[in-house]
Amino acid sequence: VFDKTGTLTLEQPQVMAVHSWHGFAQDAVLALAAAAEQRQNHPLARAIIAAAQESELALPAVDASRYDVGYGIRAATTEHELHVGSLRYMALADVPIADDVYSHQAAIHAHGGALVYVAVDGRLAGAIELHATLRPEAEQIIAQLKARKLKLYILSGDHQEPTKRLATQLGIDDYMAELLPQEKAEWVQQLQAEGRVVCFVGDGINDAIALKHAHTSISLRGASTAATDTAQIVLTDESLIQLDEVFTLAQRFHNNMRNNYITTFGPGLLCLGGIYFFNLKILSSMIWYNASLVAGLGNALWPALNRTDHPPSAHTAHIISRSTLQA
Repeated sequence: VFDKTGTLTLEQPQVMAVHSWHGFAQDAVLALAAAAEQRQNHPLARAIIAAAQESELALPAVDASRYDVGYGIRAATTEHELHVGSLRYMALADVPIADDVYSHQAAIHAHGGALVYVAVDGRLAGAIELHATLRPEAEQIIAQLKARKLKLYILSGDHQEPTKRLATQLGIDDYMAELLPQEKAEWVQQLQAEGRVVCFVGDGINDAIALKHAHTSISLRGASTAATDTAQIVLTDESLIQLDEVFTLAQRFHNNMRNNYITTFGPGLLCLGGIYFFNLKILSSMIWYNASLVAGLGNALWPALNRTDHPPSAHTAHIISRSTLQA
């Protein structure tokens, strides 16, 4: 199960346009949004702040701010009260929304864009249009995971049309959009209730609850602290290409453990059976049993011995598990 923004797309989207209403200047809309977001670390916030810096805009000082997970951020300057986030957040803040705003949003979404709205003192001042870029390795890793016969899902807090567009591009049939963080976690739990083993891959603070509930949770370096602190596995080169290597390592470990059971317990049971039913001599059984222990030890050490002949790939070298960090 994948998050969309920052996971299947590049970490930071691009600000393509700034739309303004009610007499607000575009630069003012961007500056106010950047001021509200300057303490945040999620991809949309970084993109807005970067755009303001590129335009060399002066940001007003923010006296206080509060991030409402899944909706947006509320901030106060010396002169204004700001709400920055989704259109749903504007509605919750009782900001009047004209009908043409909805049609404008639909047109942007149809082209794969997203809008972050800015309200100033209860009036809709404008919106910032952002477009995400698909990670260059995304199509390759999705094809590799499909070859493993895995069922793939996208759970996104983004709007329906951009999520659908990305899912279609990647060939993923199952996707859900406009989900709050708790709703993502509920979807993970629903899949688990159906008997599925769920691996969740996400990078944002909105993904932390879903990461916590998944059987296996994976994040990337540079993700939010909430995501990397929760994830069991962190891919430290910020690339999804390591995902296939994670499954390969897991399969090798599973095979090694299975062989350990066979080489260690199998001969022991045969020795006991031989002693009781076939009059196998004690010395012979001890030799046979100790030989099985040596075989089990050799099997356990085989990955390390094999590693000398075949050094780990660059991808493997940059996978850090929670157990490694704890050690």
